[in-house]
Amino acid sequence: MMDVNSNMFRDTASEAQLHAERQHSSCLPGCIFQYHGKIPESAYRVESFSSPLEEAVFDNNVTRLDKLVNEGHVVHAQLKIGDMACIEYAAMMGYDEILQKLINRSINASILKQYFALNDVVERAYMISYHKAIFFDCNALAEANRYEAALFAAVEYNRPQCVEVMVECARASRCLPSRFLHQRQPDGAAERC
Repeated sequence: MMDVNSNMFRDTASEAQLHAERQHSSCLPGCIFQYHGKIPESAYRVESFSSPLEEAVFDNNVTRLDKLVNEGHVVHAQLKIGDMACIEYAAMMGYDEILQKLINRSINASILKQYFALNDVVERAYMISYHKAIFFDCNALAEANRYEAALFAAVEYNRPQCVEVMVECARASRCLPSRFLHQRQPDGAAERC
């Protein structure tokens, strides 16, 4: 009898540890913040993909991404390329079409559009409280954090089209594209978006 209970306790402890690791990885703010700027190649080096969606993002294959989503694959915050969320990777690489698809086809797209439409912190907090299942169990809050990381990655890596996608997505009135400088000219002169 003790063996059964101790095995059951170990299984429960293992499940709790696995759940805690999953929750911790979904709460990470993004590689751009972990490395305080430029992200080393090792952060997005991949041996194998856990989802064909990740491979489509890595290859910047919009057609394949659409096909996979239409076949039932789900876009969510846990899609990763190496240590990076796919949305952050797409912004860093300048894959603005892929970035737009990831945002629009996400399982949390509608709730996040409502969330980012709110300008008041109290209203956002109330919305999170009212929709706990979506924000915590479906990782909408983690995905909202990934949006912010993607915006900062697009700025850091001088991807003006991705900045525009992220600003439009987040409807961040305080983050107007005209406030960001990007480098378009070979001589290094900076222009406004």
